[in-house]
Parts: sequence; C-alpha cells; structure tokens
Amino acid sequence: MGKKKSAGTSDAAKVSRDWSASAISNRDINKLRSLGFISASEEDIRLPGAVTRPKPPKGFTVMFVAFLFRGLSLPAHEFLRSLLFFYGIQLWQLTPNSILHLSIFITVCETFLGIDPHWGLWRKIFYVKRHNDSNGPPRRRWRWLCCQAGDLDYPMKESVQGWRNKWFYLRDPAVSGQRSNLPPFEDKLVAKPKKSWQNALSPEERVIADKLFDQVVALKNTGGLTMCGTEVVSVFLQRRVQPLMSRPHQLWLYTGKDDESRVSSADLSAEDLRDEVRRLTCLSAKDNIVLTSARPPYDSQHLPTEVPALAQCYPPILESGVEPEDDDDNSEETEDAQRTLEDSDVREEEATEDDAFLRSRRRKQINEDFITTAESSPNRHDNDAAGAAPLMRVNLARQADDPWYIAYQDESTQWCSQRMDLEEKVANLGDELARKNLMIFELKRIVEEEKKNSELIRKEKLRVETDLAVFDQVVENLEHELKVMGEEKSRFICAVLLGVIPVLAVMWFW
Repeated sequence: MGKKKSAGTSDAAKVSRDWSASAISNRDINKLRSLGFISASEEDIRLPGAVTRPKPPKGFTVMFVAFLFRGLSLPAHEFLRSLLFFYGIQLWQLTPNSILHLSIFITVCETFLGIDPHWGLWRKIFYVKRHNDSNGPPRRRWRWLCCQAGDLDYPMKESVQGWRNKWFYLRDPAVSGQRSNLPPFEDKLVAKPKKSWQNALSPEERVIADKLFDQVVALKNTGGLTMCGTEVVSVFLQRRVQPLMSRPHQLWLYTGKDDESRVSSADLSAEDLRDEVRRLTCLSAKDNIVLTSARPPYDSQHLPTEVPALAQCYPPILESGVEPEDDDDNSEETEDAQRTLEDSDVREEEATEDDAFLRSRRRKQINEDFITTAESSPNRHDNDAAGAAPLMRVNLARQADDPWYIAYQDESTQWCSQRMDLEEKVANLGDELARKNLMIFELKRIVEEEKKNSELIRKEKLRVETDLAVFDQVVENLEHELKVMGEEKSRFICAVLLGVIPVLAVMWFW
C-alpha cells in the first residue's frame, strides 16, 4: 500500500512534464502555410496560447510541427486513421520517428512495390510499444512504432529535441468515402497494453506478408547496391507529396509538377533536397547522402506491370470508428508481453550507462531472492521440471511487497530522474552555447563591417585632403597670375601716360 501511495504522488508530480505551453508562433504558422503543409484558411488553425494541457475545439485535433515535416498533413491517410483505431491509440501519442516510419512504409509500398500500404506487411515489420523512459508511468503516454526487422533501415535521429514544445490545433476535415476521422482527443495518463499490440498474423496473412517482405528485401539490394532509406524519403520530398495525407490517387500514378496531390508547386533544388533529407536523419553535412535509388520509383510514366488485388490492405476497424474491445482474459498476458518489450529496451539503453558494480549487485540480489524463495516453496521441483524458473525469477523481481525491489525501484526512479534533469541541463547548455556562438559570430561580423567602414572613411578622408591640396595649389597659381597681370597692367599704363603727356603738351603749346 505504501508503494502505491508513493507511486501515485510521484505520478501527479510528473504529469506536467508531458505537456507544456506551446512555443509555436505566427511565424511558424506562416512557414507551414508557405510549404503547403496546412490550410491557408485562418478558420482551420487555432493557437493554444498559454494553455498547458490541450483542449482542442470540436472538429480539431492536436498537431505537432515535427509531424508535418515528416509527411503528415490533414485530412489523414486512411491507413493511418485505421491503424490508430486498431491499436487504440491517438495521433498525439506517436513520436516524430513513428510518423516518419509510416511515411517511409507508405512510400515504399506505393512507389516501389506498386501496392496500397499493406496491413500484413506492416505488422510483419513494425510493432507498437509504450515509451517507458525515466519519468515513469506518465511518460508511457507516448507510444512508439518500432521496426522489428532490419529491412527498412533509415538513419533516423535517436531523439528529436524539443518537438513536444510546438503544437497547435488543426481542423480535421471529413473526406467523403472514408470511414472516419482521426480518433477524438483524449488526455489519458497511462497507456494500457491491448491485445491488438501483439501483431499476430494468421497463416493466410503470413503467406502474403512473407511474399511482400521478400520483395522489400530484394528492393533493398537492387543492382548490388544497398538502399539505406534516404532514397525513399527523397521521393516524397522531391515530389512535394505528404504520404500520410489523404490523396486523390496513389504515388505510382504521380504525373509531375501539375499533379493534384502535391502540397506545393515549387520544386526543390538538388542542394535543398539534400538538406531536407539530412534534417530528418542523424547524418551530417559531410556524410554522403544518397538521393537516387538503383531502381527508379513508379509514376504515371513508369507504371508497375500489374497492381495485385491484395486482401486486407488497411487495418480492420468497426464502421462506427470505435476501437476493438480487448479480451479481458488475456489482459495480463498482453501486459506481460508489452512489459517484456519495454524491459528489454530499457536494458539495452541502460547497458552502456549503468555502473558495472551496480549491475552485478542487482543480478546477485535477484538470484539470492530467487534461491531463498524457491527453497521455501514446496513445489520448486515441479516448477523446475516445468521450466518455470526464469519466469519465476522475473515475477519475484516484480513483487510489490519485495523490500529490495521497492528500494531498487525508488533508487532507479531517482537516478533516472536525475539523469533526465542532467540531459535537460546539457541540452539547455547546448542551446545557450549555440546562442552565444551566434552572438559572437554576429559581433565579429559587425566588427568586420566597422573595420571596413573605417577603412573606407580613411580613404575618403585622404582623397578629400588630396583634392584640397590640389585646390589650394590652383588658387595659389591664380593669385600669382593675377599679381603678374596687375604688374603688367601698371607698366602698360605708365608707358601710355609717358607717351601721351608729351603729345598733349605740344598740342597745348601750339
């Protein structure tokens, strides 16, 4: 009982870490409009303002900016809507990498396989799990769609920093002929695993899924070259098509710049395309980013030889749009299967970070508890004979009344919380350092401009001084010439007077 109370208190304290006031601005909205990702109408967009928990108006959904840059626009593709209803999850509970996985999958199906996105192939390659990070249950709100087969590899970023900080309300318009809109918004605290998460394929589905999967493997190694995924992303980026948006036709019918499924009429240059692909990867500007696949994608000029009629292309949902009910008898089994996935991922993520001494101490304590309990159990021989020892060890480690396990959980939660705080501080320091570097660069640029201006002023001053000196010399020469002309004039007047006076005297005498 004590542990449940402590966990509830911790959950309440950490709920606020899931949502925060949106940092989106009108500048972001204008950029999204210019790219064609959202409607140009002011009525289709609502900014949340200072609200810290989303409450979208009727007919609107919560949209993240990072989702739009990874191939999603509304109205959403029927495959995405059906998938959300089938898994019983909502759009806001996915991550940017999940959205990119979906965009890549649909692009591969439509432009390289020549089929609609196939539900059986999806379940063979991907699965859904909760994001069990260091914040405990509240962070399980965010779900991942993870790749369980390495044949759609893509050098994604492990984490998209700050993507949850930019969200807004976007109208979810209805499309005629589609079964439903996106699931209505619900702000649920903890994700409960569902039977649909198990991705169990029937024998008939597996036959088709295996055949399509073999085509994906062959596609990846076309022409002796290994496709790394950037070629797929470059297809829908270059065509200016959002794969997860409801479109008039499939990508294999793409007609070119005038295609009505484009969200923008502006083409991307080769350099801009490379930059856009790089922003969605963990690659740097120095890495070689492949944009063209060995096998050209399908379009209206290069149609697939045949489009097979495949059954069950989209996830099955009820006509009412309500997600399938879970089987209560298998709820605990589903929870254990999901927890196994989460625990395995946590172990893989923490293996390189935990101290070796702490890991050995944990293993030793679990083994000692297991041996003590097993020896005191009257049926331990039957359990060993049934091969239940490993399962028993795991269950013992999860007992709510185990004092060591409670202490370990508290210590692990505290350590994970401290690690997240440190990571957040490091991220903030990195942002601050980037801002400082930008300020330093700007100051250096200003100083350089001031130096250039000073040099220009100095040169202009020298030129003016030189012109003044020349002007002074000209004035001096003019003054000298005037002086000489004055002297010559005086001598001329004297000569004239000396010549005229005697003549006048003679005339007067006569």
